[in-house]
Amino acid sequence: MYICLVINPKHPLVINPKYPPMTSIHEIQQVMYVTTPHGDGVPLFTIDYGPQVNTIWVVANCDDGSIRHYDSNDIALTKNNTLKNN
Repeated sequence: MYICLVINPKHPLVINPKYPPMTSIHEIQQVMYVTTPHGDGVPLFTIDYGPQVNTIWVVANCDDGSIRHYDSNDIALTKNNTLKNN
């Protein structure tokens, strides 16, 4: 028996119950800015469901404060204009 887990509708994940995925959550300590489909934001933490699924980024939007989840393919680091890096 296999279980179909849909985290991202574009990429459903079929899981063998004998080998469940390992999930880890990482809080981001460093302040950085990212560009998302909904504007710029500050990432709060990442969720990694294992090697079969892209990492999910939880981002607070700078404009309205809304918190959304993004696939790692949907975000990019923005340039830090103060330090000219990132």
